[in-house]
Amino acid sequence: MNKLNWIQDVSSSNVDLRVLVRHLQLQRKALYADCLVLGCVILFHIRFYTGEQIQMSSPVSLLSRCIILATESHSGQVDKAGEPYILHPLRVMCDPSLTTEIERCVAVLHDVIEDCPNVNLIGIPHVVYYRVDILSHRPEETYSEFIDRIIRQDPGDGSCIRVKLADIRDNTDPIRLKGITDPELLDILYSLRQRYQRAAQRLLDALDGIAVEKLLRLKKGGTE
Repeated sequence: MNKLNWIQDVSSSNVDLRVLVRHLQLQRKALYADCLVLGCVILFHIRFYTGEQIQMSSPVSLLSRCIILATESHSGQVDKAGEPYILHPLRVMCDPSLTTEIERCVAVLHDVIEDCPNVNLIGIPHVVYYRVDILSHRPEETYSEFIDRIIRQDPGDGSCIRVKLADIRDNTDPIRLKGITDPELLDILYSLRQRYQRAAQRLLDALDGIAVEKLLRLKKGGTE
């Protein structure tokens, strides 16, 4: 299909990006390199997020720029199931727990520092870069230390913790294992689920702590 026609078809419909990403993953389409990123830029201006559709000539939003950067950075990369890697950060970005533009920007870029050594983040606001850096696993860290640092360095709004939880949810989604046939790799991935589950519980506990602290601050402010 002609790329422009595909983009126009997508932009003229009320397609839910989460549905599109899942469809591309299941159907193993090879459109992601050009069409997916351009389609996403348009999709983020339809009712799913903004409540209204804008024209092709409208300024590109921060989120759209982050989608483009992530797609370019992960170009040519595939996950363990052989799927285009960009589908993973796109699914994380679409997690319903992420409700702000900053969280979605961080989500779609959350692996670029760690997995794309030549990535150029010039022009990305510090509020996004700072959180992406927090979510980047350092070579010298164990996974447990990595989770500890995310909890410790979260800016206090829970944004980094929520993005990491969304990342874990996608990494443990059984549908991602369907394309893997190597028994040894499947055993490794299934064993990692326990590690992810422990990490998720720690992150959830940390989110609860942030919520309690916020409530206490509100109560204190109300009595002063």
